[in-house]
Amino acid sequence: MAMVDSGDDEIIIDLGYFRLYKDGRVHRADGTADTAPAGLDADTGVTSRDVVIDGVAARLYLPTVPNAATRLPVLVFFHGGAFVAGSPTHPWFHSYVNSLAASARVVAVSAGYRLAPEHPLPAAYDDAWAALNWAVSGADPWLSAHGDLRPRVRGRRQRAGANIAHNVAIAAGVRGWNKEEDHEFWRTNNERWAAIFPGAKEGLDDPRINPMATGAPCLAKMAGERLLVCTASEDPRAPRGRAYCDAVRDSRWRGEVEWYESNGEGHGFFVLNPGTSEAGKATSITREFRASRQAINRIKAPRSPCSVFRWITLASKLAVGAEAMGSGSTEVVFDCEFFRLYKGGRVERFAGTDATVPAGFDAGTGVTSKDVVIDAATGVAARLYLPTTDTSGATTKLPILVFFHGGFFVVGAPAHPWFHRYANALAASASVLVVSVRYRLAPEHALPAAYDDAWAALNWATSNADPWLSAHGDLNRVFVVGVSAGANIAHNVAMAAGVSGLRSAPALARIEGVILFDPSFAGEQKMEAEAEEFRRANKIRWTAIFPGAKDGLDDPRINPMAAGAPSLAKLAGERLLVCTASEDPRAPRGRAYCDAVRASGWRGEVEWYESIGERHAFFIANYGSRGAVKLMDRVVDFLAGH
Repeated sequence: MAMVDSGDDEIIIDLGYFRLYKDGRVHRADGTADTAPAGLDADTGVTSRDVVIDGVAARLYLPTVPNAATRLPVLVFFHGGAFVAGSPTHPWFHSYVNSLAASARVVAVSAGYRLAPEHPLPAAYDDAWAALNWAVSGADPWLSAHGDLRPRVRGRRQRAGANIAHNVAIAAGVRGWNKEEDHEFWRTNNERWAAIFPGAKEGLDDPRINPMATGAPCLAKMAGERLLVCTASEDPRAPRGRAYCDAVRDSRWRGEVEWYESNGEGHGFFVLNPGTSEAGKATSITREFRASRQAINRIKAPRSPCSVFRWITLASKLAVGAEAMGSGSTEVVFDCEFFRLYKGGRVERFAGTDATVPAGFDAGTGVTSKDVVIDAATGVAARLYLPTTDTSGATTKLPILVFFHGGFFVVGAPAHPWFHRYANALAASASVLVVSVRYRLAPEHALPAAYDDAWAALNWATSNADPWLSAHGDLNRVFVVGVSAGANIAHNVAMAAGVSGLRSAPALARIEGVILFDPSFAGEQKMEAEAEEFRRANKIRWTAIFPGAKDGLDDPRINPMAAGAPSLAKLAGERLLVCTASEDPRAPRGRAYCDAVRASGWRGEVEWYESIGERHAFFIANYGSRGAVKLMDRVVDFLAGH
């Protein structure tokens, strides 16, 4: 902190982006007042708009919803900035809440508050309390139509106002200074707090900055059912975050408390650098925390690095598209963050899995998409993606990429925001014509329905049935590509093509290559590097979605390396790229599959690519991360023949 001893020019607080002078003047650095406009965000499908709450600006965020009856959790968000800078419209916070609303499937209210020192505390607390009450009142049409404001516990509405107002205050301060805490940071906080809240009688032991101070309200009174406190190891605030978490537990608060620390990261890094892999994990775990407490307890991978933003959200699993498939049994046989399977065959899909975005022109990539029906009888369809082509009049022929989405064979669609966004980016980056296939989902349509649909779609894509394909598709350069369950499908249709050839394709149709992202393979025998719990869950799921598989996990469609499986030397194509992620429990099978294709005597070239430190299908949910960009570069090179 710089000190200048020159009368009214004496600086008493200098935070780099904010400077407070002794005479009360305030200087905020360039950029702190930057704004981003509200509106539709093409990447996330989230629409935002500005509102005013008691004279204070706020911004609402609504993700794509499948229908008018959809109800989503409401998340009230308070931006950072040491109480003296920032706003809901600042590009950093706007971008973060946009991605949060899309990934966590919540209606977000990014609440502004009056800034100190022009408006000393407790002004910000008063504004936060007003914003929370406004949000839960359903005063806005978005909130009343799509916000889930129903009572949750003991017949009463959950109001998290006190603890959210409390959360925005937990940026510093425990009584005195301890060995874990940076002394200079503590001293600076003391001076800043005195400047922005001169009415705080107890200084840093005011309960609004030190919720653990003697005489502070009991933390057991805090509203909500679950608390997630996230810190960053290089943030000097981290010791207080850990202590706060312990204090809530010790208070006998009735809810569940969880703490996660991001090692090697600094304060607010996920907002400043949203494209990093750690920031991507933030988006992922926030979605999982919003979904259910079971998801949080189940995940052992690094969690959301939300060091400065601490919130309590009223989250619950919302079921969509649940259909009775047999008995009304309530016994769960398989449960993940996307769906739940019951013993009787009933499936419960959670909110967001059926989200859709419309086809059309994407201004960010220059790609145009449209939806087509392949087989009206079965409902098999596809979304086609055509990148910007030569406007000089010359006919542009592009490789045709037939793409199968992931989702455990149970969820997903080409129109889902994640897969739509990735297909858009793939078409633009690699200059290919993408045919993203919508196949029937299990367990309503048990396997092999998806395989049959995929085979029909591949034959359709290579038959010149659509004007885009006949005008721009190069039938001599066809690629079969899939993610997760979609990679399993891609393998199986490539095997079918290698054995019997494409049924309806013109004579020149040729599968040049196959790309498998994080392929979903399994087997009855556990591999040495394979997690037993994951293998066991695969067996349960496979039995539910493919009851006709006679050999269980050794059916060649899930275990292409099983004894008696068709020879991998028959795989169609001339080049194979298998991509795995080091933290994906499927990775050992993906590597073994690569080795097995090589050993089979297959005539083509085999390549294996691993993304270190990444998890399953990370590039779909966080396609802008560093690892996803590197993976896209490798895929583009592969498609170009390099």
